[in-house]
Amino acid sequence: MPARRPQPHHGSHGGETSRVRAALRPRPGGVPGYASRVMLRVLGRRAGFVEAQIEHLGDLNVPLAAARTPSPCKLMLAVPPPWSWA
Repeated sequence: MPARRPQPHHGSHGGETSRVRAALRPRPGGVPGYASRVMLRVLGRRAGFVEAQIEHLGDLNVPLAAARTPSPCKLMLAVPPPWSWA
């Protein structure tokens, strides 16, 4: 069986190949761009949600810390004076 020789390219194949390649190139506003925009929007919303949650937890933490922390006067009375340490 003789080896097959490559066929010569005709003029129509070259133009067709370039048209196919041009059709595969990403276009502005195409699917990859849309998917990227959607992903960035979702990530931005998640980041904003996390920031809001951190701020809300900080607001809740202030009354809890104030309720648990003794006043400065009580702290002064709880520690013996330095002259009595000896």
